[in-house]
Amino acid sequence: MRAILVFVFAAPLCSHAQLWEGLGSGFNEYPISIYADEVSDRLLAGGPFVYAHNEPADSLVVLGMAAWDGEEWDSLSTRVQSWSGEFWICGQTYWFFRNQNTLYACGAWLFEVGDTVNSSIARLNENDQRWEALECVNPDFGGMSTLIPTEADTMFLTGYRGSMCEEPLSCVYTYAAGEIEPWSPYLNDWPGAPGDYVGYVVPFQGSYYMSGLFTNTQTGEYYGLQRYTAGVWEPVPGFEGYAPIREILVHENRLYIAGFFFEAQGAPGNGVAAFDGSTWDRLGGGIGATQDNPVGNTTMVNDLLFHEHELYVSGRFEYAGGIAAQNIARWNGVQWCSFGSVFEPPNYLKMDVWHDDLYVVGGFDAIDGEPINGIAHWLGGSYVAACGDAIGVAEVDATPMVSLQYGADRGVFEIVCSVQELIQVTIHDAMGRATLSVTRTPSRAVSVDLSGNAPGMYLARCTLQDGRSITLRLVR
Repeated sequence: MRAILVFVFAAPLCSHAQLWEGLGSGFNEYPISIYADEVSDRLLAGGPFVYAHNEPADSLVVLGMAAWDGEEWDSLSTRVQSWSGEFWICGQTYWFFRNQNTLYACGAWLFEVGDTVNSSIARLNENDQRWEALECVNPDFGGMSTLIPTEADTMFLTGYRGSMCEEPLSCVYTYAAGEIEPWSPYLNDWPGAPGDYVGYVVPFQGSYYMSGLFTNTQTGEYYGLQRYTAGVWEPVPGFEGYAPIREILVHENRLYIAGFFFEAQGAPGNGVAAFDGSTWDRLGGGIGATQDNPVGNTTMVNDLLFHEHELYVSGRFEYAGGIAAQNIARWNGVQWCSFGSVFEPPNYLKMDVWHDDLYVVGGFDAIDGEPINGIAHWLGGSYVAACGDAIGVAEVDATPMVSLQYGADRGVFEIVCSVQELIQVTIHDAMGRATLSVTRTPSRAVSVDLSGNAPGMYLARCTLQDGRSITLRLVR
């Protein structure tokens, strides 16, 4: 077998902190959720904050929901909750998402609907910019608390056992075409207990995967993940115990999970793992508390997203794949790479991509020594500070895989891949900023013209057809 060596050149930076910038002056409390809303073309932030600050002395009352238009913060809509003016915190917003072009939100708040009070779940009426309940109010914080986004028409209402629309008690309801009803596979087929909690319900390969903390009363066993196929519930092979799952993502026929779980405790990965329907992939060892010990009391992945063919993970951790990577890291299919950033204090991060750029929120006051309050914009493009060892690479005749040829005037380059097609080449300057995106059309050879750019060192991020990325150094 021929080994494939993937070299990543990290450009020297004048100031690492310049790879991040704050958005305004942040909030009076840390945001905990972020959502890139393509319909309104705004970046939404949620949390327990009352105020958003465009400048330190410019305070805008937003009550747990704020919208960034690229220049300043504003209210998202009419307030979802009331405020007496006496407190500096409010009911926090857990997350936003759209389904069928309607914006939904979940949170620890209440709002009046006529003579009754709705809790936790709301949808936005775009005509009058007011939040409203679903087809019936959600009366109890102790029951249904979350609405699960899906790509299909049917969404899931989940939580502790509760009742919606005077229907029988359940931990899972379906919501589709204005109809709310108990989900039959849980209500009728799962031998559950009164204290069950359901987090996610996700369709995958003809089955439904359900996460949470639930008890099979027939066996007395606790589970954190089960699947339902053809009328039968069963443990997911390789993940048969209990461990909190914070995020589930289906991408290219693989199920990705993230949360508070470790191989040392019987899980198929450390904080993150992928499942193809029969076999788990530990993704290079996942994340860790220290270089040698993945397990930590606060070590957890709580967000996943794919961007430019790479898996981004965020949460609270210090290492990924054995390399230092605080709170956020990228998996390119063969190795973990770090951003090289230091968040102060280290805390849990959530993330999203807006206008093709990465944004993060969390409980931090500074990044790399620069004051940034709770929300930040990544300016580094595809820059990586370090990458771990490449693992699990299939045998490929690739010597060399990607080569660089200089033109006569040293301003024109040709990047050639010897074994497969390139689907994108992006050029970054020494600060990590993307200066040129050459192509998204599959081709073995891509020409790059930097003759109009300033002399210096540049990085060419080459994305291959199989999803892997390789970085080459160019000298202009």
